[in-house]
Amino acid sequence: MPPLNQEMVVQPKELLKEKSLWQIYCQTRILQSTSHFNDYATLVVVVILLTYAVLTPESAKEIAEKTREIAADGFLFATTILGFLVAGFTVFATITKPDLFVFMAKNRHRQSGLPWVKYNFFIFMEVFIIYILFAGMCIGVRLMAEPNGVITLLINNTSQPLITKLYIAKIGFILLGSIFIYTLLLLKSFIFNVYHVVMTSIRWEMEIEKEQPHQRFRPLVPRKNKG
Repeated sequence: MPPLNQEMVVQPKELLKEKSLWQIYCQTRILQSTSHFNDYATLVVVVILLTYAVLTPESAKEIAEKTREIAADGFLFATTILGFLVAGFTVFATITKPDLFVFMAKNRHRQSGLPWVKYNFFIFMEVFIIYILFAGMCIGVRLMAEPNGVITLLINNTSQPLITKLYIAKIGFILLGSIFIYTLLLLKSFIFNVYHVVMTSIRWEMEIEKEQPHQRFRPLVPRKNKG
């Protein structure tokens, strides 16, 4: 039997290494997705919104109003979907077989170096964190970017307030609109990941049945040898 690679051994205390959502989010940055559809689709949206912002004859007031509308819709969308995601994920994590989680906790994902259970859960946690950040960004726009809000007061003290308002309004419109679309694409990926994990759980049960066939009619008391 080959010697066990100590670097691949998962220590139990490693599962509780992260102490905050920010530390978890930093860990999710090392995960490499096999699909880049979300990134490319978001990039296309950025180009479209950038083109619109450059070519539109609308004033800074009109663009800022659109940005505030996106923030209002985005906050409602993010908080509503986040509630469903947390509830669904809680139920999913509760009904999944504990032995499957333990097996994944004992084995390490080679590409990321994380335990398999953390690798899978970090994919879900990344979606939660991005939705929370997006909701926070939207409520920040709603609170600070009102017509007479903090941002307006700061811009009025610049040397060229009209031009500054126009550029900030366009940047906010592009940034908020792009992230809105990205969160929607993340929802698609989240649904697929839930489906994939459920199929993995079913396959786990099928493989276990092959290795250890279920003895449905096994007697409760061992039979005595009559020989």
